[in-house]
Parts: sequence; C-alpha cells; structure tokens
Amino acid sequence: MTGVNKKYLGLCFIGLIFGVILIAVSCQKRGALPTLSAVSISGLASAAPIENATIREYSLNSDGSLGDLISVTTTDSNGIYLLPQGASATPVAIVLTKGTYAEEVGGRKIALSSAEQLRVFLPSVSEGQDIGITPFTELAAARVLDLLGAGATDLAGTISSANDLMAVATGLTSITTSPDNIYQPISNPNSNAGIYALLLAGLSQFASTHSLASSLVALSAFSSDFHRDGYFNGSDNGSRVAFGGGAGSLATNGWSTGLHAAVLAYASSSQGAASGFSAAQVPTLIDNPSAPNACPSGTSACGSNCVDLTSDDNNCGICGTALHR
Repeated sequence: MTGVNKKYLGLCFIGLIFGVILIAVSCQKRGALPTLSAVSISGLASAAPIENATIREYSLNSDGSLGDLISVTTTDSNGIYLLPQGASATPVAIVLTKGTYAEEVGGRKIALSSAEQLRVFLPSVSEGQDIGITPFTELAAARVLDLLGAGATDLAGTISSANDLMAVATGLTSITTSPDNIYQPISNPNSNAGIYALLLAGLSQFASTHSLASSLVALSAFSSDFHRDGYFNGSDNGSRVAFGGGAGSLATNGWSTGLHAAVLAYASSSQGAASGFSAAQVPTLIDNPSAPNACPSGTSACGSNCVDLTSDDNNCGICGTALHR
C-alpha cells in the first residue's frame, strides 16, 4: 500500500469517527434515544383471549395523547403478551390493535377492525407487573381522555381515579390486572381474575342477547354511555345510545340490569358451570360509581355530574343543597 493510500484511509477513518460523534450528539439533543428499563411487563389481552394482536406501549403526554413508543410485541395464541423494557415511573398507555378472538357465547371468531382498539392507561408501571388489557380498561381510558379534555391537569391522578371508578362499576378489586383465560381451567372462580373472566363472558352474552355482531359492539355502546359523565344511564350528551348496525338502543339500566342479567345467564349456563361459576359469583354492577377524584380538579361528583361546589346554585357547598337568595 502506498503512502498516499495510507494517508487517505486514515483521513476516512477520522471522518467516520467524527460523523458518529455528531450523530450521537444530535440524537441526544432531539431526545431520540430515551433511556428505558430493561425489565419486562406481561399480561392477558382479553375480550375473550385475543391472539396475534399488536401491543404497543407509549409514554403519555399531559393531555392524554400518545408520546414516545416504548415497546412493542404481539400476543400468543392464548392472548398472553410480554413487553420488554416496559417499566416506567411516569404514565403510560398500552394499546392493542388487530388480533382475533372467539366469542365466549356462540364461539364466533372476531377479527378486530382497523378502527377498533383496546387501551389501558396506567399512572406508572413496575418491573414484572401483570397488566390486563380488556374492554373495561378501554372504558376507563376513554373516561380519562374526557376528564383531561374537561380541564383535569393531574394525569397520573386522573388515570388512577378512572381505573378505580371502573373497578367500582364492575364490582372488581382491580380492572388493570389480568383476568383468567375463560377457555382454560379457572382455579378460583371467586378471585378477582376469575370474576373478571366471568364479566367479560357476560359482555359476550349481552351481545348475543341483543343480536349484536360482537362484544366489541356492546363495548362501543357502553363507552358512549359512560365516557362523558362517568355514569351508565343509556344516554350520551342527552341522546339515547344506539347500538351499531341498527340493533336498537341501550336501555337506561343497560349496565346495572341488562349486563348484570347477561352475566347471570352465562354463570348459570353449562359453559359457566364448567368453569366453576354460579350466580353467587356475579357482582352487583353500579350505574353511578361516584368516584369524586375522577372529576377535574376544583369540581366534585354530584350524581352523574362534576360540579363546582363554590359556584353551582343547585349544589352550594354540598351536593343537592340549593343556594338560598
């Protein structure tokens, strides 16, 4: 090799190193290389268990919009997922898209459309945490976005309150832990995971009773009912909630009576009995969970409404106390 060639290669090598340094500095300035935890989180994605679904974990911005992508994975044939690098000290969204599941009632195979998704919002995620992604976590996530849009500013607190609100509405201890797989032996039907699986099967029974295409159609109706006011009354902003596909509308007591009856029907069926369920496991469903902390800062829950007790003439200082002039 000639002296000229050696000198040329040396200059190329120096230039390459300098370029790498510039790229690294540039990425750090843009925040393109976030520092992530190496530990994993896992759980079950279930309307019934959803296989071959795409699971993405995002950081959450203060307004509830999706931030940086943290991790991505897919569910296995039993709806189980494992997200690497998933732990976070700040709020996150775990979003499910695509995938298929078999309805608990009738066994019909359902493929999620491009417009359908299930989300769970969490104020933080610990290493090794078990996180379920279900229609009930989707209801809570939709409520979070409405509360933020109405002026709530404490993102982590709003998420916790909305998740607690749905736990009260369903009679569960927690909606963010995984349900049992309804198609596998359920070791303890009285556990939170067992009752959770029963409630999801009841949603499928509700869809079948009302001749809906899937339990996700029932979910859409309940979401329209609940997300604005945190109250199940069959109404969205003063209008009756209609089922998709021209299948009628949601009754005023569609949650506490309609869905409850569907859960009872499934628990009493041969399928429910085979899983160890009975009417005794069916929790009371609450139309108005009344979680005051789910209201925007500065307001309180009075019935189905969030009001400012310092300025509302019909709720002066205390809910239901009218201002005397």
